[in-house]
Amino acid sequence: MLAAQLDHLNRERQTIELAAVAEAEAEALAALGIEEKGAVVVTASPRWHPGVVGLVAARLKERFGRPAFAIALGPGETGTGSGRSIAGVDIGRAVRHAVAEGVLMKGGGHAMAAGVTLKTGALGEFRAFLEQHLGADVEAARRDDALLVDGGLDGAIRDRGTALRRSRQRGRSAPAIRSR
Repeated sequence: MLAAQLDHLNRERQTIELAAVAEAEAEALAALGIEEKGAVVVTASPRWHPGVVGLVAARLKERFGRPAFAIALGPGETGTGSGRSIAGVDIGRAVRHAVAEGVLMKGGGHAMAAGVTLKTGALGEFRAFLEQHLGADVEAARRDDALLVDGGLDGAIRDRGTALRRSRQRGRSAPAIRSR
């Protein structure tokens, strides 16, 4: 009986999470554009449960290869959210700085994960703050994560590169491929 209840609750959570991830990915794609420009993904919705925003942020980070925040907007003009980072980018420090600057109501964390509380009206300011304060670190981290190929790409290697890019587009973590 207890196992069946837990299974039912887990399936409910998975459904809520999948819906939130789909909505967040669509919002992120619209914000980043076709060329996926931007250092950080920040998404928010009043439909998300605060209990899944950490999972959503983690999925966005993996999908887009950059730090990501997912924020559940509450009825009281505030939002609570969670962020996940990539190696080489300290979002905890950025969040603490945003609190000190008055961009966030409260927040904290460490290099790879952070939690935030903000006024709904400060969402754009928070995005801009993160772009300004993390842009150079994200660019360096993404460059360091890239797979550089020195020389011509024959058909077999080119096919593998295409497969890696496609796997990244489906949300799997794979290094960016660039040729010199």
